[in-house]
Amino acid sequence: MTEEELKDIPAEELPFSFSGKPRTLKVLFRFAPILVLLFVLLISLFTLKGPGNLFQAISEMYNYMAFAIKVMFDAHLKSEFVTMTNNMLVDKNIVSFALVIMITVYLVINLFSTLYAYDEKKDNKLSKLVSFIVIIFAAYLTFWKIPVFVISFFSLRQNITYLVSFFLGLYLIGVLIFMLVMFLIKLTTTKS
Repeated sequence: MTEEELKDIPAEELPFSFSGKPRTLKVLFRFAPILVLLFVLLISLFTLKGPGNLFQAISEMYNYMAFAIKVMFDAHLKSEFVTMTNNMLVDKNIVSFALVIMITVYLVINLFSTLYAYDEKKDNKLSKLVSFIVIIFAAYLTFWKIPVFVISFFSLRQNITYLVSFFLGLYLIGVLIFMLVMFLIKLTTTKS
């Protein structure tokens, strides 16, 4: 909040405002969406291989996504990618699999946008140009290349099912984590 906005808040309500909270609570509140996504990503990875094989699940998903990026730009590998996908999905939860992929893509895009916002504060023209090109490329991948790639493998009904499951699951988990954060904030403010 700016100093002008702080002046508009009555003095008796100032301790309850966001600016009146301790720095740790402010940081927790700002990073809550990323923490929720990381929590969901961890749970999804647990469901893919089990808690004892978390590093194996991370390694397999990394190799799978790296190969998917390669296939996105080289259509000759499409049949090999379909075989790899079928092998990965044997005895696994497909919703967890889709969640891992979508959350990872979202976190990478979020990282790009954070870097771009950080570079906006600088006056370096070359840095701004590079950031702008990276953001344009990330937008191209996000809004064109990845959707066309995914849609080419699945029917419209399957795509809609995966998207609805992803957003519904993410929304419900987000609401639960939000309520938990609000409960923790309430606990810490009543003790003070």
